[in-house]
Amino acid sequence: MKSLVQVALLSAMVMVLTMCSNPSEPEENTPLSEGETEELLTAMMVVLSDTMPQITAVHGPEEFTIACPEGGDARVTLSATEGAPNDSTVSITIEVGFTPSECGIKGNAGTDFTVSAEQNVDFSTKLTIQGFFADLQLEGGLDGQLDWEVENRSGMCTIDMDAEIEVETDLSGARSVMVGSACDHELTLDISSIVQPAG
Repeated sequence: MKSLVQVALLSAMVMVLTMCSNPSEPEENTPLSEGETEELLTAMMVVLSDTMPQITAVHGPEEFTIACPEGGDARVTLSATEGAPNDSTVSITIEVGFTPSECGIKGNAGTDFTVSAEQNVDFSTKLTIQGFFADLQLEGGLDGQLDWEVENRSGMCTIDMDAEIEVETDLSGARSVMVGSACDHELTLDISSIVQPAG
C-alpha cells in the first residue's frame, strides 16, 4: 500500500510540473513598447522616403505598388508640388498615401515588423521657406491606422503625428520632427532625413 501511495504522489507531482512547463493559456499579447513604436515609425519613414523603390505594378501617374524590404508589398500614391507665392517665399508640398499588405519592414534595432492596412496611412509635409532661410514653416504629419505583427504578437496601431520645425539657436541647427501619439505612446520622432530644412 505504501508503494502505491508513493506512486500516486509521484504521478501527481509529474502532472503539476507538466502543467507548469506547458501552460494551457497563451502568452500575453504584449502591445508595442515606446521603443518598438519608434522603430516601426522610423522603418515606415525609410520606405516612404526611398527614392528608388522596387515598383511591381503601376496603376496611374501617381499610384503604384512597391515591394517591401522584408517581403509583402504596399500600394503608394505620391504627389509633390512646388509653389512660389511671391519672390521671397518658396513652398514644397509632398503627399504620400501608404497602404501596406503583409509588408515586412525592419526597425533600426533589428525588430521585424509585418504591417497591413485597409486604408491609407497618410504622410504629408508642406515646407515653406521665406527669404534666404530667414524663416521656416512645416505643416503636415502622419495619420492613419495599421495592423502589426512582431513574432507571435499582434495588434492595431493608431497614428496621429504632426510635423513641425524645432529651432534651438538658429536655423542652421533646425530639425524636422513629428510630434504626437502612435500605438498609445506620446512621441517626438526626428524626420530631418526626410524633410531637409537647410536644403
